[in-house]
Amino acid sequence: MDDRKKLPFTEASILEIQRLADIVPLGIPHAVTEDVQFRGYFIPKDTLVLSNMYSVHMNPELWPEPEKFKPERFLQRGMKVEKKELIPFSVGKRVCLGESLARAELFLSLSSDLRLIILFQTSKVVLLLLTFRNHSMF
Repeated sequence: MDDRKKLPFTEASILEIQRLADIVPLGIPHAVTEDVQFRGYFIPKDTLVLSNMYSVHMNPELWPEPEKFKPERFLQRGMKVEKKELIPFSVGKRVCLGESLARAELFLSLSSDLRLIILFQTSKVVLLLLTFRNHSMF
């Protein structure tokens, strides 16, 4: 974990992966605790509200060419930057309790998997051999 600050591109890649691959694209439902007026709309108490994280993460006004994998979105002068528009752990007071653990696990997993990439250079062609493992919950 001490190497995190020394690997800004790895960190930026993780953020870009989270932007492109929402595991919960509609977020976790929240219930309105009292009647609310929001942007001209009346939302009654006990209404379930979902945050559409997919629409935020794929918004071309926030992310030029949103369908492309571009970790450099999260780099400024070679250093990792956080963007408030990236919300992979939901929004509001009830963000994911495991966010810090998940961020650490993502970094450790990806950085150790990157060690498994073998580079072969043949003349002017660089071939990447990736080893993928199924880390799915299902």
